[in-house]
Amino acid sequence: LGKLAAAQHRLETVIAASGATEAGRRHPTIAQAHQNLCAVAWRQQDWARSERHCRAAAEVYASSIGPDHPTTAKSRMYLGRALRKLGRLAEAQTEIEQARAIQEKTLPPGSVERIQTDVYVAQIAAERGNFLEAEQLTRKALAALRKYDVPVHLHAFTLSELARFVAHRDPAAALDVYDEALTIHTARPARDPSGDVEVLTEIGQAALAAGQPRRALSWFTKLPEIAAQLPELRKALDAKASQDSRK
Repeated sequence: LGKLAAAQHRLETVIAASGATEAGRRHPTIAQAHQNLCAVAWRQQDWARSERHCRAAAEVYASSIGPDHPTTAKSRMYLGRALRKLGRLAEAQTEIEQARAIQEKTLPPGSVERIQTDVYVAQIAAERGNFLEAEQLTRKALAALRKYDVPVHLHAFTLSELARFVAHRDPAAALDVYDEALTIHTARPARDPSGDVEVLTEIGQAALAAGQPRRALSWFTKLPEIAAQLPELRKALDAKASQDSRK
């Protein structure tokens, strides 16, 4: 529902109520609360707090259900995601690679979590400027999603990341991938909107680079509340579209 402050309060209450004993502090429910607080902080773009709660979740899961459990791996994967945002790329890659090693031993090849770990590795490659490597890893993940008939609504994240990487070498080609990602994403009634501004910004920039402003403007029209947060980009797209129409 987007009520992040209320969610944070409830989760912190759970942790505080269980902290009287060591057994309470090390219970998997506490790990789950920390994991959800990690997600709340992520949506609030508080990367340091996200890291702190992901690390706590991973530590509690490791001591309660085991260091090689896939749920522990998931926490480490999200810890790596937060570390990437903090610019600590070597640490991020270590966490994600260790998560992937656990997943390869404990999850089937068609598991969404196992497949999407390649995308998190790709994000680190992109942060280092290795966009071709990032694109290749993400295409591998997308091929696996399709091979194992993973429900299409779970493809949006991988497609949007692929579009972002492709845009560095071919903005026009990236627009087709953005269209597919956003079509899937916006079809979900209960979608998470926390990344919508970022994606709409990316498609706008790709459209300007490709000289195809109307491709992005169609999404600005479909997502007016998000577009309202990007007035300067909207102005640039409108100006380019107007210029093109006068030619």
